[in-house]
Amino acid sequence: MQHKRRTGKRKAKPIPEHVTEREYLGLLRATPGIHHKLAMMFAFECGLRISECIKLKPEDIDLENNTFMVKEGKGKKDRVLPLPFSFQPDYHMQFLPIACSKRAMETAFTKAALNSGLKEKKPKICFHSLRHGYAVYCLDHGMTLQQIQILMGHEDIQTTQHYARMNPRDALDAWRTKVAQDGS
Repeated sequence: MQHKRRTGKRKAKPIPEHVTEREYLGLLRATPGIHHKLAMMFAFECGLRISECIKLKPEDIDLENNTFMVKEGKGKKDRVLPLPFSFQPDYHMQFLPIACSKRAMETAFTKAALNSGLKEKKPKICFHSLRHGYAVYCLDHGMTLQQIQILMGHEDIQTTQHYARMNPRDALDAWRTKVAQDGS
C-alpha cells in the first residue's frame, strides 16, 4: 500500500468561536435548567470540557481549599483547579453530579444560544466555545500560555498557543507602543 505524499503547506485551522464574559452571562440568563447552568459555569469559569463537566461529583470538590479535581480528563489525566467564582457550595453541591448526557447538554446550550441571540451573531458557537472563552479570558488577564496549558490539561503547548490567535490584543498593544510611537 502506497501513501500519497503531501505537497504544499498545511491549511491553517480556522479560529474557533469563543464566548465572551458578556455572552456567557447572557447564556446563563437564557438557560432554565440549573444542571445546564452549572455545567456552563464550570466550562466558562474553569475551562472544562463537556465530558469533564458531566463526570464531576460532589466528592471531587474540596471546599476547604476552594478547589476541585478533574478525574481522568482527556488522556486519562487528573488535574486540580480552583472552584468557579460564582460557585455557591450551599446551593450548587446538591446538583452534582450533573445528570445529563453530552447530547442533552449541547441541545440545552444551543437553545440558550438561540434564546439569547448569540447563535444569530455567532452561528458556529457550541458548548466547547465556553472552554475557548475561558482560555481567551485568561490571556486577557495576563496569564501565560504555560499557566493556561496546565489549567486546561493540554499535553502539548501547541494546542494552547492556538488560543493566542484568538486573542491578538497583546500583539496589537505591542505594535501600538513600539511601532506606532516610532512612526509618529
